[in-house]
Amino acid sequence: MNKRLMDIIKEFSKQNDDYTLIKLANRYSVSKRTIRNDIDAINDLLDEHKIDLISYSTDGRVVIPGDFATFFQAGHSLEQYYQFSSDERRSVLSAILASTSSYVSANALAEQLGTSRTTVFNDMGYVEILLSESFLELQAVAGKGFLVSGEEAERRSYLLAMSLRLNAVPDALAVAMPVAFDSDAPGVMTGILGEACQMHGMHIRDTVFQYLVRYLCIAYMRIREGNYLEHDTARLLFDNGDFVSDVALQLNKRGILFGNSEKNFFAGVLAKYNIAVSNVFQRRELNIQIACRSFIERISNILGKDLTDDYILFESLSAHLESTFYDRNLELDDSQEVQEVIRDNPGIARAVTDNCEVLETAGGRGLSNLEKSYVVIHVCAAIERRERNGRNLNVILACSAGLGTSQLLLESLKNRFSFNIVSVIPAHEASTLSGSDADFVISTVPLPDCSINSVVISPIPHERDYQKVSKKISELSYLTWRRRNSINSSGQDASASLESVISKISDLLYREFPERYYQLMPKVDTILRSNYYSSSTRRVIIAPENGIDLRHELIVAFGKFSIEKVTYLG
Repeated sequence: MNKRLMDIIKEFSKQNDDYTLIKLANRYSVSKRTIRNDIDAINDLLDEHKIDLISYSTDGRVVIPGDFATFFQAGHSLEQYYQFSSDERRSVLSAILASTSSYVSANALAEQLGTSRTTVFNDMGYVEILLSESFLELQAVAGKGFLVSGEEAERRSYLLAMSLRLNAVPDALAVAMPVAFDSDAPGVMTGILGEACQMHGMHIRDTVFQYLVRYLCIAYMRIREGNYLEHDTARLLFDNGDFVSDVALQLNKRGILFGNSEKNFFAGVLAKYNIAVSNVFQRRELNIQIACRSFIERISNILGKDLTDDYILFESLSAHLESTFYDRNLELDDSQEVQEVIRDNPGIARAVTDNCEVLETAGGRGLSNLEKSYVVIHVCAAIERRERNGRNLNVILACSAGLGTSQLLLESLKNRFSFNIVSVIPAHEASTLSGSDADFVISTVPLPDCSINSVVISPIPHERDYQKVSKKISELSYLTWRRRNSINSSGQDASASLESVISKISDLLYREFPERYYQLMPKVDTILRSNYYSSSTRRVIIAPENGIDLRHELIVAFGKFSIEKVTYLG
């Protein structure tokens, strides 16, 4: 019995009178003949148990016997009739081999799966590919059988992934990993995890909870057979009394040696679902964020472009570096687009390379050239956002038309750019303006007597008018940032002072509120930094603009894919 047959039986158990061969064929994307054959197979099962058979009415409906549902509800489990599909069988085979560290013969595999030795041998090519994709190697030795080799961490990750794939397949986990799932282990692990959640007031979704239970069952199976995670360490990574340590304590009481490396791996499984349970992960994330702040400040000063208030840069770069340093499966694509960005922006690339030390210190290792290239892309994207939206620029709007037209123009510009419009004045008053009043003026008429940079656009702006404003923003951005930095020459000292304050508050919170430190400190850090920057920054609105090169942001968003074409949206 395959999955489609089981689904049809479950559907028929609803005793619906509206089944026809055509509707069933369409639902399962097969032919009417296939559905007839499925119903014949179900009838064979019913006939074996002396149950009335499924039949067809004169108008083509499928007629379900009255005792059909009762038969299956009375303890006749569908699972006992289920047969694995070829893909399911190969997944089960791979899990059987990955879950044991000794040779398994073709005869033993055939017996476990209820299939032939020939089928097992035919499946091994597919099994080898499955395993190799997870850095595991399949070996075959005549007279011994098949053996999987690879690091324990990779093996655990593979078995956990297989448990997710096979969880809904009847009896698959019990066949693939009987020590883990055809035993009392699931009940024991459910009790341990549930007790720990209750103790720490944690509410975990049921699907995630079952996922964690499956991992603990897999760990139990491997540890029981003497297979521990490599590079176990004596270093105490987890405080006594935290969630991971409490789970480990209960496992150790049952003779399952759950050491520090086991704790670390389990915490990584939890972190996949954003379950922050250890100061190791929260401290790591906070260190990355602090390093990103410092890096962005350095880059801003070197390039003369204020990127310190670009939260998109801060958030995306922090997340990217977290993945870069700690995600073993992260793959960065060294594409032509990436190299073009580096080649077109040598100054930015050099500034990033020369200042990556602060990021590398937080991450605990050096960054490769390709990893640095992706940092360059994040910085380039931030610069493009800044220059095309007028961040930090004060603008005066000068109009020769009436109030209604002025308001219409004002709203048009506000929807397109994020500069700060400090006032709207009649055009004839522009001659009274001084350089301290604004960074530039946008006017609907020429202003020959105005002492401030100006750009003339139509009262009802068109795309070419927006492009003129964008060009002026780009021209003024560098000069404005330099001018404001020279006015606030103590900026770096203030930044250093801020870091000192944050460090002292961090120490105080950790000493006085250790149990809540990793919930409180990120919030305190955000509040302090946002207040520090608020005196010199403006609210940012990102507005797409026709004719702007979006390569940098596209590569940030879709770095693992090849970008063949960029289409501009007007």
